[in-house]
Amino acid sequence: MKLGQMFEKYYLDKYYIRYSLREIKKQFGDTPLVGVEIGTRDGSNARLFCKHLNIKCLYLVDPYDAYCDVGSVKSFHNSFLHAKKVLSSYSNKVRFIKRLSEDAVELIPNNLDFVYIDGNHSYDFVKKDIELYYPKLNANGIIGGHDFNCPDVAHAVIEYAVANDLNIERSFCLPRIDWVFKSGVKPNEDRAI
Repeated sequence: MKLGQMFEKYYLDKYYIRYSLREIKKQFGDTPLVGVEIGTRDGSNARLFCKHLNIKCLYLVDPYDAYCDVGSVKSFHNSFLHAKKVLSSYSNKVRFIKRLSEDAVELIPNNLDFVYIDGNHSYDFVKKDIELYYPKLNANGIIGGHDFNCPDVAHAVIEYAVANDLNIERSFCLPRIDWVFKSGVKPNEDRAI
């Protein structure tokens, strides 16, 4: 077994559960969920969603094409094949949509339980993902994402939260920081934490 596989099997599965996933689990418990992951890449995070949540359907949105992301070109030549393999035991629950998130939004149903954004980290893309997918949440839905430590991601998230009077919850678990908005929760409302 390769070192990366050992790390994933013994550490990630047991100890590293992203803040967004924990918040979704806390919010919904074992309720069957319909969600979206924007930016699936190799499928490792989607596998954690499927493993730790009661997924009814998880839409996996990723064009699996080269793109510029905050000054670098990212190419995912073998990522789709790897994601299919990693998620093969959940094939009845996941739906791959090989499109840009803005082109996929019409294929995604309304009344979603959660949306997780970890696609292109450029400001315009993050902003558009939030604007397009936040309205698709149900009344108790959660939208969140990864890499709040990236300036473009933080800028888009904070700007949307301020403009829409939403509370940003975030985790400062290094190396990257997750962020979450809960549908209908305003900054000064009392809520269970």
